[in-house]
Amino acid sequence: MQIGAAQVGVVQAGAAQGGAGQLGAVEGVRVAAALGELWAAYRRGDRELARLAARVDQVVRVELGERGEAVRAAVRLVVGPPGRAWGARLALMGVEVPEGQGAFVRAAVRAYDSAYAVSPSTVSSTFGHHGDHIPDRMADGDPGTYYWSAGPAVKGAAVVVDLGRVRRVHGVRLALGKSDRPNDYLHRGVLEFSVDGRHWYTVARLDGPLHEVRVRADIRYLRLRSTADQAQWLVVRDLSVIGCPVGKAADGDPATVFTVTAAPVELPLTPGPTASAIVVRAGADTARGGKVQVRMGGGWRTVGALAGPYTELPLPRGRATRVRIVPGATPLGVHEVTVRPAG
Repeated sequence: MQIGAAQVGVVQAGAAQGGAGQLGAVEGVRVAAALGELWAAYRRGDRELARLAARVDQVVRVELGERGEAVRAAVRLVVGPPGRAWGARLALMGVEVPEGQGAFVRAAVRAYDSAYAVSPSTVSSTFGHHGDHIPDRMADGDPGTYYWSAGPAVKGAAVVVDLGRVRRVHGVRLALGKSDRPNDYLHRGVLEFSVDGRHWYTVARLDGPLHEVRVRADIRYLRLRSTADQAQWLVVRDLSVIGCPVGKAADGDPATVFTVTAAPVELPLTPGPTASAIVVRAGADTARGGKVQVRMGGGWRTVGALAGPYTELPLPRGRATRVRIVPGATPLGVHEVTVRPAG
């Protein structure tokens, strides 16, 4: 994967975090010089990146020997073609990086992972907010913070959480009110979900401060909506989703993995512009075989077979809404399934 301008900035920032001396701390003066030349090429958008990467690889082999494997993998991670880059990412999982090489390797890993990261959850509210108790407080994972409305809840007002992409969800947790305002919850309200932000489905009616709602559905948006005026304000201490194990294969984190054994596994794909390809990143021991299928126009279509740890398959014209991985004769560890937008 040859990184784009935005990703280059991530790498440069990581390398520069400790100043020029951070790169210089990499063992061997020649190694530091070669890496410095590589960074300069990134800044210029130089077409000679492959040549410079090869030079870094050679210098690291000579200067560091086996102790330089992490640096060599990191170079492949950000400069190599997609399949080779994924192989490098697998090689770096759980590897202890020798002192002096950490800044470079960590920056390379961050750059690669950022290309597949899930957009963070965003929260909006038509209730307004009191002081600095903004809507984001309800979804920050901190039990000490909370969202607090600007006044009494009114009919039709709502809080909406965008999970960033369609996720397979098994449940939703809600904690409303707080110790000195125990009645600041929706006395008459509903919890709803949506895939596209237009069509909403009610999963629970709300009339108390604590809820754990079971729901097995593909969800991108959650909405907490008041169905009547009330005298009390609204406090939301926590609104979080309970994921399912298969979600590890589409959580935006290449380091997590879901093991597919005998039964096929299905994953939702976020509706959006037409995709040109589907990409499956799997474990290092993944064999060729199995099937990759997508749901398009109400039916399943086989688009190809797994090619090993890295598979990229072109998609027919149209919008894919789900993907199904059918394993071959052996279990399959799926790290991440993504689509590549057209154009």
